[in-house]
Parts: sequence; structure tokens; C-alpha cells
Amino acid sequence: MSIELITILLFSTLFLLFMAGMPIFLAMGVTSTLFVLLLLGPQKLLLIGYNMFGGAASMVLLAVPLFIFMGNLMRYTGMAQDLFDTIYAWIGGVRGGLAMGTVGICAVFASMSGVSSATTMTMGVIGLPAMAKHKYNDQLAIGTIAAGGLLGLIIPPSVSQVIYSSISGTSVGQMYFGCMIPGILLAGLYIAYTGVRSYLQPGFAPAMPKEERLSWREKFLTLNAVVAPGLIIAFIWAGIYSGAITPTEAAGMGAMAVIIACLVKRTLNLAAVKEALSSTLKLSSMIMWLIMACGCFSALYQTLGAKELIEKTILALPVNGVVVIIMMQLLIFILGALMDDVVVMMLCIPIMLPIVVALGFNPLWFGVIFMIQVQAAWITPPYGFNLFYMRAIVPTTTPTTTIYKAVLPYIGIQLTLLVLVMCVPWLATWLPSVVIR
Repeated sequence: MSIELITILLFSTLFLLFMAGMPIFLAMGVTSTLFVLLLLGPQKLLLIGYNMFGGAASMVLLAVPLFIFMGNLMRYTGMAQDLFDTIYAWIGGVRGGLAMGTVGICAVFASMSGVSSATTMTMGVIGLPAMAKHKYNDQLAIGTIAAGGLLGLIIPPSVSQVIYSSISGTSVGQMYFGCMIPGILLAGLYIAYTGVRSYLQPGFAPAMPKEERLSWREKFLTLNAVVAPGLIIAFIWAGIYSGAITPTEAAGMGAMAVIIACLVKRTLNLAAVKEALSSTLKLSSMIMWLIMACGCFSALYQTLGAKELIEKTILALPVNGVVVIIMMQLLIFILGALMDDVVVMMLCIPIMLPIVVALGFNPLWFGVIFMIQVQAAWITPPYGFNLFYMRAIVPTTTPTTTIYKAVLPYIGIQLTLLVLVMCVPWLATWLPSVVIR
């Protein structure tokens, strides 16, 4: 049987199981096992076990549950709420200030927790009612939270970047510093869009009424809420920048720093710890099952010779390397709208990265644009994961089409950043070249 026919059958089986409602990790595991038995024989079933536990045993992945725990602890102890109240107090008097502040809090949250789900759910619960109370446009409020919550994918330290590094063999530190400038730039683009649109449409995002605004003294008193998060962020980045600690160690020490900060503020209690641990266990387990299942699927596909086939096919195309990169980005965008980011990484990176290197492109630059593309896919209909989170947060009376319309401008902003980094590679490569020698 030719590899072309095997590829068609393999992916057709996988998508049929997806459409039948089977969980992603189970569908990939069943498909992998079935095709190993049919094409390689029972003696090769060890391939399944080896790749399941081999991929999950990576030391780099130790950072994943630690960063997730850090984010959940901030959520359940009220640290995130305090940050939101501080930002609101300072810029709530500006048109669109509440939405711009939400983006800022998402960026701070991202630089501490590294996960998007915790950021999205937390800011949805906190920010959405606040913006509704002040008569913000529904689509602006929903779009701001859906897109802002995803800053955890691109602003370091990011769990997704850790997973990307474990798959690709790229240095986690290089990925962190490579994504830093694009991540900050993306947050700035979100804020600029909100500010401009609020200025052009005054009723779209009204300013806080004068009678609700705090005095300067009261505003300065709210800054107490940013001291602990600021110190934790500085601690994490000073350790990574100096080389004193690895990103994995930074995750553990950051989680401990959050615990200490909550103990000092007396906001840590048994109920908060239980909720944080429960949410961390659920999300970490989901990620690990996906990694194990994707490892099986990817190993099978490469064993059957698909990697060499795709490399030869793409390199033989009568187009230049830039067109190949654009085609890859289009494929990642489509897959990301249908699958989890871990699945997309496990499927695409082992095949695409050797081609990128063979074409003479910087693999770090490709990793950064890959992360930007994955982030855009998380709010791309119909199956962008953050759309499901927002569906769970917004009132049941809000149509799903409203959520879809709300994220469209932000998808455009993310794709604008993608084009910008593709055209100006030093945005991704300059900082790592200065910091990591």
C-alpha cells in the first residue's frame, strides 16, 4: 500500500472518530493502535507504549502543572481580582479604559501563569460583568476577554512554548525571549484597537462616571495589589535571564512565591488550595493525555515514511521558500481551528521543522510565528478552544454568533502581527541573540 493511500486512510479514520464525538486523545490512540496492527503487526505495539510514556516523561514538561497551578492559585485567592480593581481605578475614567485594563491584566496574568484557560476564565468571571454594568458593547467585551486571555500562549512563560520546545528540541529560554517582543506588541495592538474604536464610537465603551472615580490618594492606595505580582514577575525573569534557574525551576519557584504572597496577605485558605489543585489536575491531565496520544500518532506516521514523502513533495514544488512557509501557516491556521494546539504541534512540528531548516530559515523565527498562528487559531470558529470557554462564561441569552463576530477583529490583529513578524524576523530573533549567547 502506498504512503499516499495510507495518509488518506489514516486521517480519514481520525476525522471520522472526531466527528463521531470521540475525545481527541482517544481518537488518536485508537487510530494509532488500529493502523499499527493492520500495517506493522502486533509485535510493533510496543511503539505505542514507548511513545506514550517517552513523550510524557520529558523533564521540560514538569513546568506545565506548576505554571497551571500558579495561575489557578492567583484566580482562587483573589490576586487576579485585586489586579483588575487596581487597573480599573487608574484608567476606568478613559473611554474603553475597562477593556484596555482587561488586556493589561491578561498580559500580567500571562507573564506569571503561562496558561490561557485560567486567564480567560478568571477575566471572564471578573471583567465581563464589570463591562456589562458600565454599558460596554457586548462584542467588544467578549472579544477583549477571548483574545486577551490568549496572551498566555505568546507572552512568556508559556506552557505552550514549553510543549513546543519539548517537541522541537528548541531551547525553552530561546523560545521565551523570542516570543517576548511579539507578545508585548500584540497586547499593545489590542489596546490601541480598543482605544481608537472607543474614541471613534463614544457609546461603544463609555468612560467611568465621574462620581465613581477615585481620588488620587485612593488610586495610590490600590497600588498595593500590584506589589506582589510585580515582585514575582521580576523574580521569575531575573532568574531566567541570569541563568541561575531553568524555566522549569522558575515555574516551581514562581508557584512557591505565589503561595508565600497569599500567606502574607492572608488570602490562602484550604478551599482555595483545593480548587486550585483540582483545576490544575484536570487541565494537566488533559494536556498529558493529548501529548501521549499525539506522540503515538506522530511516531506511527513517521514510521510509515510520511515525513520523507512530505519533505520531498514540498521541496520539489516549483515555488520559493517563502511560499512554502505561507502554505504551512495556512495549514496550521486551518488545523488550529479544528484541533487543540497540542495536537497541532505534535502533528506539524516533526514534519515542518526539518523542511524549514532545509530551506534555510531560522528555526527560532519559525517557532515564534508558529505560536502566533496557534494563538490565532484558538479564537477561530468553529472549534477554537477559547470560543468554548467564552460560551460557558457569557449569559445563555447571548447567541453563539455574537461570540464569533466579537473575535473577528482580534483574529485580524493577530494575523497582522503574524505578517509583521514574518516580514521583520528580528522581532523574534534579536532579543534571544542579545540575552542568550
